[in-house]
Amino acid sequence: MASEPSYYRAQAALAEAEADGAMLDNVRDRHMRSAQAFNQMAERQEKVAVMRAAREAASGSNAPGAPYPQESLIEPHTD
Repeated sequence: MASEPSYYRAQAALAEAEADGAMLDNVRDRHMRSAQAFNQMAERQEKVAVMRAAREAASGSNAPGAPYPQESLIEPHTD
């Protein structure tokens, strides 16, 4: 999955390897910028995972698709 931090870390490693093998400064710089961007994406996804886990823990349910607490308080309208 493209949104997994491990994917972004692997892409960063590939970009760093390409940078190490680059003979031209501009190519090396481009690969290093790419590696930096992939590492930032991985960090962002890790933060999202932590925030999601905290939100799910606070709601009292870790089940995906579980209703938010306020949804369970709404009574159905009957006429």
